[in-house]
Amino acid sequence: MEQPKVIMYARFGVDVDQEYIDLIKQKMDTFLEMVNGKVVGQHWEVLASGQASTKIHDIIKKCSKNEWDILTYDLKTLHEYHSGALSLVEEGAEVGVPIFFIESKSVMKTIFRRL
Repeated sequence: MEQPKVIMYARFGVDVDQEYIDLIKQKMDTFLEMVNGKVVGQHWEVLASGQASTKIHDIIKKCSKNEWDILTYDLKTLHEYHSGALSLVEEGAEVGVPIFFIESKSVMKTIFRRL
C-alpha cells in the first residue's frame, strides 16, 4: 500500500494559546504515525474572526495537482464556521482532494444536525 501524502492544515483564532496549538499538532502527528502517512507540507494560520484564509484554496489546488490529501483536526481548524468548513470539504471533493479529520465525532454531529 502506498504511503499517504498529506498537507497538515489548521486555522486558529487570534485568542489561541500555544498549548492548544501544540496539542493539535501532537494529535495530528500521532494520527500520521498510526496510518504511516508522510507530511509533504504544513500550513498553520492564526486569523481574526471573520478573516478569510488566503491559502486554503491554493492548498486544495496543490493537493489536487499532486494527488495529496489534507489532514486537519476538526471543522473548526478547517474553517471558523461549520458551513464554511463543509464548503471546503465539498470544494476538495470536486477536485478529488479528501480532507481528513482526526476528531470525526464533532464533524459527524455537525453533518447529522444539517440532515
